[in-house]
Order: sequence, then C-alpha cells, then structure tokens
Amino acid sequence: MIVITDVNKIFSAAFSIDGAEARIFSSKSKIQFFAPDYLLDELKLHFDEIAEGTRLSKKATKILLDSITSKIRSIKVADIPTTHIQKAIELVSDIDEKDAPYIALHLYSGHKLWTEIKNSFLG
Repeated sequence: MIVITDVNKIFSAAFSIDGAEARIFSSKSKIQFFAPDYLLDELKLHFDEIAEGTRLSKKATKILLDSITSKIRSIKVADIPTTHIQKAIELVSDIDEKDAPYIALHLYSGHKLWTEIKNSFLG
C-alpha cells in the first residue's frame, strides 16, 4: 500500500517517539510512504522548533528526522500537473494552502492521504 504522508505525521513521530506515528514509520510493514518534495522544505523551516520540542540536540534531531524521511519517497511538486495543483489550492483555500502539495499529489496519484488536515475529504 502507498500512502501520501503529510508533514504533520513526521512532527508527531518526532515529538512522540513511542507514539503510533513513530511505530508506523519504524515498522517493517509493506506501507510505502510518498510525499511532495515540499515536505523536506517544511522540515528545514521548522527544524529548530522540532529540536526544541523533542528536547534532543540538533544533531540527534537531524538523525531522527533522517531516519523517518529515509522511508519516504519524495515526489517533485514540479512533476504534478498544474490542473491538480490548481484543484488542490481550491480545495484547501479555506483550510491551509500549505497543504495543497499533499492534496495535489493525492489527486494526481489516487493514493490515500495520511494527514491531520481538518475536515479531510480525501480517501
């Protein structure tokens, strides 16, 4: 099974290393995780907050995030057709436009979306 992973699932796994998300990422299941390459930008943008929230050193936080993201196949947003990006922006305009790349990848691929998006309407 392929699942498109929202960055919030990575935050949850990092903040609660014994939580469900961390267990899912560390398990040897047959789940394949995909995400738009935008996910890596979000992690870089929020790195200091993640390090502070995990109470790990920056080096340990980087190792933790690298171990999680190594299981995620990054898909270039530029490879997603513009029609799907436009539709995604329209769908999340009243929620959070930063979620649009994840929604666009879902629309393009048809894979399930693993997310914290409120009022999620996507399978």
